[in-house]
Amino acid sequence: MAAAGMPPSAEIGIGWREVPFAALHDDIVGTSFIGNTIRTSKYTVFTFLPLNLFEQLRKAANAYFLVISLLMFLGKSTGLFATSVQAITTLGPLLLMMSVTALLSAADDYRRHQADQRTNTQQARAIRMGGKHRVYLDTLSWERVKVGDILVIKGDEDLPADVVPLASSGGDGVCYVSTANLDGETNLKIKSAVPAAQAALCPEEDEGQGITMSAPLLNQAVDRLADMHASIFAEPPSKWIHTFAGTLQLGQDGAGQKHPLNADNLLLRGTQLKNTAWCFGVVVYTGQETRMAKNSSKTPMKLANLERVVNRAMLIVLGTQALLALLSDVMYCLSKSTFWDNWYLFPNGTGHESITLPDWVGYWFTFFILYCNLMPISLYAAMEVCNFAQAYFIKSDLELYDETQDCPANVRSTNLCHELGQVSYIFSDKTGTLTQNVMDLKRISVANTIFGEIAESRGFGGASELERAKSRHRSIAGPVDAFLEILAVAHTVMVSQDRDGKAKYEAESPDEGALVEAAAALGWNFRGRTGPSLNVDVAGVEKCY
Repeated sequence: MAAAGMPPSAEIGIGWREVPFAALHDDIVGTSFIGNTIRTSKYTVFTFLPLNLFEQLRKAANAYFLVISLLMFLGKSTGLFATSVQAITTLGPLLLMMSVTALLSAADDYRRHQADQRTNTQQARAIRMGGKHRVYLDTLSWERVKVGDILVIKGDEDLPADVVPLASSGGDGVCYVSTANLDGETNLKIKSAVPAAQAALCPEEDEGQGITMSAPLLNQAVDRLADMHASIFAEPPSKWIHTFAGTLQLGQDGAGQKHPLNADNLLLRGTQLKNTAWCFGVVVYTGQETRMAKNSSKTPMKLANLERVVNRAMLIVLGTQALLALLSDVMYCLSKSTFWDNWYLFPNGTGHESITLPDWVGYWFTFFILYCNLMPISLYAAMEVCNFAQAYFIKSDLELYDETQDCPANVRSTNLCHELGQVSYIFSDKTGTLTQNVMDLKRISVANTIFGEIAESRGFGGASELERAKSRHRSIAGPVDAFLEILAVAHTVMVSQDRDGKAKYEAESPDEGALVEAAAALGWNFRGRTGPSLNVDVAGVEKCY
């Protein structure tokens, strides 16, 4: 029995897929699986009218006025009951209001189509077999990526599909990914290529030269792909992002060695490669079969809470209208004989109209139509105008603009804007959900002495105090240096460069990065990793650990 929260174990062979690649690559395999196109929009050209009409008729007022319009039409054209109101007087404003709502919905969905188009047309690099050099690099859009393709991903690039890495620039095939788009976690996750594949494509010693390679080179690893005969056996597509089962077979005809694959050997679509210059791997899942797509639901037909409240309120109005129509019907049937023959009320003759339905039924419909003004037809129109205006103000609000990411607020559904004003409680499982998740080292305790202070300014504020204590008390200098040494080397932080060429720290968690940054500010500057070694600059002196 599977443990709670874990997927049931899959029986090997049932629903599994074989993905040959490199020298064994077969284009037919890629076309046998679904494409890599992603669609998050709600409507298409053919489904927009029926779906949007169904969505709008879920609003009680729209359904009510449509029924009233039909009753008016029946009363005028069939003689079932008497009515003096033309159907167009209600149907016209209703159609106008529904048309405006449909246009707003179409605009919202058009933006979704644009986002899908931008995603599907992003560029990826695939390694192809053939040509003069036996291998060559092909540039293609994400929607053309197929199962079995070998993709090259550079640092800070997004993964276009679920990929099993074969080699990377990191030592031992290690690479780091950011899964913020999948689970909201800002810390980096460690992934790795199968050691056998990394060793075959990026050997530590150059073949025939006996020279130890300082770092794996992409072009040399790509050249060795032409001689690799390999296949991947992967489990059926599932939604579990923390589990994966598969086998990498190096060799052909079942004669090669088989190496197990797990979740550490799968790079998911939607994640971003970090702290790694490059990696390349085999696509095993595409499009709607990727883990990200499996965990995404179709855009629902959302009904705002305010609209639900209005729907319930309109039931009360409807009941009141039906009761008033019943009372008027009863009073009319009881007193009609007293005024039918009054010539000043009906100068052209009797007031009795011939209707098909019995009087007590027909005149109930007559009075029900006359009381239809109790239901305000402009209510939803006013709500739509307010929603549109509020959406515009949200998108234009400079206080909601994120300058660091150059990202303004985005309104995906204009009919849900007023939901923001109804939030009473927020339940959160971590501080990063409600804050910027920016960590700073503020105070430390060394040799029973506390340094630093809690202040709003960024960074550690006790540097000068720490230096004075080291110069005055020789006994504390050793423990302070030992403390900073631990901060500078006991971590999994990687060093990369920003757009300006300056070094920046990439940590699995923000608190770990804060500790290393504080140590660097205090003179123990972590410079990077070379294989299993760490390099630290201490007051201009390079130390290797």
